[in-house]
Amino acid sequence: MKTKLININYFFGIVVGLTYPDFDFFLIDYIGHRSILTHSVIIFLLFFILLKNSNEFKKLYFISGMCLGLIIHLFSDMELPSQFIGLKTIKFFSYDLLYLSFYWMILNILIAYYFFEKLANLLKFNRKNYYILNYLIGAIFIYINSENYFILTTIFIIFSLLIHLFFKKFNTVF
Repeated sequence: MKTKLININYFFGIVVGLTYPDFDFFLIDYIGHRSILTHSVIIFLLFFILLKNSNEFKKLYFISGMCLGLIIHLFSDMELPSQFIGLKTIKFFSYDLLYLSFYWMILNILIAYYFFEKLANLLKFNRKNYYILNYLIGAIFIYINSENYFILTTIFIIFSLLIHLFFKKFNTVF
């Protein structure tokens, strides 16, 4: 029974992570769509700080799912730097970050991966099952939400594997 609760919390975290960046639609007049506040790890870090001392695994599973959801959402919003044309760029209130958007998203994806890997080690994820599940969820979300889904899905999977291997090799350093 405990396994089902953990899975529910992980999936709920993924759903929150996939959707909360677009909460800025409700505040579009104030912070713009694809805001630097919502399309970053800032809100995730607030959750992490609030729940970091929690010994409840269901909260930690929620945070790890939220982290993965954010990673997938940021990947689906990415465009190659040569194709930035206002719509898919990060906004700092009314200022458009243009080409810096790509680097902002990469930085936030790396930070989110760092926390995801740390939580995965803490929770002792069954890596094989979770990574297959994560790739599947990521591929479906990117396919639904991105114009260049094949490229982004491929990059997402390769990038995820490389990050995982990096953290596996240097786990004691970080």
